[in-house]
Amino acid sequence: MIEVGNSSTADGAALSTFTPVQSSSAAQGSTTFNVTKQVTGRYVLIWITDLPPLAGNPGRYETLIYDVTAHGFASGQPG
Repeated sequence: MIEVGNSSTADGAALSTFTPVQSSSAAQGSTTFNVTKQVTGRYVLIWITDLPPLAGNPGRYETLIYDVTAHGFASGQPG
């Protein structure tokens, strides 16, 4: 799940202020999330709720996130 918010604090109260903007139950490989909901915030949170099994290591799970790019508009700019 991808959420947007303004808090850099990782506690329940701060995280509850984030707005969900996109999610997927089948993201794998190279995945693009096209957000159509208009939100404002300083931080983007990528929330992983299910990890795939690590090949060759029963009972271990792992995922990698890299090359993340976020595009947006400065506050007050047309979208």
